Formats: sequence, C-alpha cells, structure tokens
Amino acid sequence: MATAKELSTLIRIDIDDLQEAKFSEYEMLVLINSVLRIINDKLCDTDSDLVEKETNLTMTDGYASLPSDFNSVIEVLSSDGSPLDFYPRSFKLDDGGYRISSGNLYTTGDVTLVYKSTITTITDLNSVLPLPDMFLEALRKLAVMMINKATTDAIDLEIVKSIISKAQCRKFSHIERPMPFVV
Repeated sequence: MATAKELSTLIRIDIDDLQEAKFSEYEMLVLINSVLRIINDKLCDTDSDLVEKETNLTMTDGYASLPSDFNSVIEVLSSDGSPLDFYPRSFKLDDGGYRISSGNLYTTGDVTLVYKSTITTITDLNSVLPLPDMFLEALRKLAVMMINKATTDAIDLEIVKSIISKAQCRKFSHIERPMPFVV
C-alpha cells in the first residue's frame, strides 16, 4: 500500500516543487485529505464496495452507538439475518424495525449493520493511503487539478473517468452483460 508521502512526492514532481518551496508538508496533507473527502463522497454516491462495511452492534438499553466512520445505512439485519425496516419517530419500535437518531441506532435486539463508511483522514505523511494502489495516479491527477484551480465540473469528470469506473469494475466483475442486439 502506498503512503501519503509517496503521493506527495508524485504531486510535487508534477508541480515542480521537489524542494518543498511552494507547498509545505502541512499544505500537502490538507490537499490529500481534501481529495480523499471528494472521492469518498463520489464512492458513496455510486454504491462502491470500497466504502461498504459491516459490523455487529450489541444493544444496551435498546440502542447502540454508530461506528465512528459511519456515513449512511445500506441495511440493518436482525440476529437471525432478516432485514429490519426503518421506522420514523412516530412509530413504536418492535422486532421488525430500527431508528437512527443522534449517532445511535435504536432497536429491540442485537443487529448487524451494513453501512457506507467515511474514508479515514490522513494524520501525517507516513500514513498509508486508505485506497488501493490502483488509485494512486488518479489521486495524483486530482490533487494537481485542485492545485491548478480546475473547475468543479472538470474535477467531477476526472473522478468519474479515473475513480468511479475502476471502483464499479471491482464490484460487478463477475456479471456477464447481455449482448446489445438480438439475432
């Protein structure tokens, strides 16, 4: 796995800043975290498997705290594996439902939470990047685009071209697509 320092070096080569005169180490760290946040949002929007996680929650007094990297719910399963329904505040909780409020999940028994996670923030340049190495070049391109003050549309297009297409190929690589014509 690549480190933030390796990514920082690739970015510095592109912007001709190997002497670290234009951008400090802290500024590079902020830049990398900004790129990771943008990519995390896009990966969550496209249901990528890179941000899917699963955890078991044990209820105490009818609720459990959500994981610190929780972004949104994909599915909540009861202890026997059956899916639970989301209940709004006006409904009384029973064995078939759950509610999320104030960073807690409320339900009647222990559950398995399948959720979209938030990519962890890089705290120093020696940290390992939270994405696979196949995304290293895309991260570099996006960071350079942000430094050069590219438009939001250009950044979004680059994310779709270089990140989302790779992420979707990972999730659905086993599916055969039907032919687009009939004989």
